[in-house]
Amino acid sequence: MRKLEFDSYQEFACEIADMYEDIRSNDRYDDVSVIAKYDEAVEVVKELLCLGYGLYCCELHVPEWDGYNDEYMISLMDGNLYVDPAKQDDGYLDEKSCVTYVMDNCSSKALKHITSPIQYEISISGSQHCDGDCDGDCENCFAWETPEDPVEKPTAKEAAKTEYKVNGKTVDRAKYDEAYEKLMELLTSIYEEKIGGLDYDYNKLLKRLL
Repeated sequence: MRKLEFDSYQEFACEIADMYEDIRSNDRYDDVSVIAKYDEAVEVVKELLCLGYGLYCCELHVPEWDGYNDEYMISLMDGNLYVDPAKQDDGYLDEKSCVTYVMDNCSSKALKHITSPIQYEISISGSQHCDGDCDGDCENCFAWETPEDPVEKPTAKEAAKTEYKVNGKTVDRAKYDEAYEKLMELLTSIYEEKIGGLDYDYNKLLKRLL
C-alpha cells in the first residue's frame, strides 16, 4: 500500500476531490472512500463539505455515545457523502471502492477487508499525536507547540477554499464552520431523541442555519 503524507486535512480533502472528479469522468457512480477513526473522520467530512459535496447519510458520533471506538467508512459517490461505521456486530464490512484512503492509525484488521484496486495509507503531518510517555498535561506538552514562523500567503487553490457554495448560496468559511457546528449539535439532539432512523435532508438543514 502506497503511503501519502499531507500537511493538513484541507490538503487531503483536495486530493480526495481531485481523485473523485478524475474517476467519475469515466463513470458517475465510481466512488472514493476513506477509512478513519472518529476524530479523523470528523475532519475529513468537514473539509469535504467545505468543498461543496452533499451529505446524503451520516452515522458518526463520539465514542462516548455507544462505546464504538472503531473505524468509520466515508464514501464519496454521485456527489454525496455516505458515512457509516466500518465495523458491525459480525466484523468489518468489505470495502470495494475504486480508490480507498486509509488513515495510518486504523486497525490492521480493517485492512484485510479492503479489496479496492487502488489503496493509500494516509498520514497528516499537521496533526499532533502523543507518544507512550504522555503524562496527560496536553496544555504544556511540547507536541502541541506551534512554530512562530510567519504565516505564508495562501496559494490560489487554498484561497479558493475560503468561499464555497451550499445549495447555490455562497458563504465564507467562518460562517460555514459556525453553521456546521450548529448542524452537529442538531444531529446530536436527533440521536438523543432516538429518531435517528428517520431520513433528513442535511443540506436543507445546513442551509437553514447559514
